[in-house]
Amino acid sequence: MQTWGADIAVEMGDAYIGVEHAFLAMIRSRETVPARALASLADLDAVEAAVLEAKNAPAAPGEAAVLLPEGQELDGPLERAIIDALPEGATFGFNHDGEDRRWMVVLGPGGSHDPGVTREVLDTALASLGRPAR
Repeated sequence: MQTWGADIAVEMGDAYIGVEHAFLAMIRSRETVPARALASLADLDAVEAAVLEAKNAPAAPGEAAVLLPEGQELDGPLERAIIDALPEGATFGFNHDGEDRRWMVVLGPGGSHDPGVTREVLDTALASLGRPAR
């Protein structure tokens, strides 16, 4: 079994294997069926450049993201409290940018996201721990 993208992740110095690594491995193996199919639709060199540009772009919160209150870290208790506060069928994503701003997004079933739901989940989680919400 081939672990798609492992060699790409190592080459890039990443400590994880992501979809981007697997996709780059696929389009770099030009003889594969997926690469040949994609080549009929787009210039694979341009696709690779776009993937690398997106991967290397600084993270930024989207419209549905909610910033954590200043000084709050996503520690174990807060993560557990967020999980407990999630609506059924939802999950959450968490990230930060180079300026140490941390944000989260609640993803509902089907990938829906609503900043109001995210704010409610975060406020509920923080309140359950006795931490200030804002």
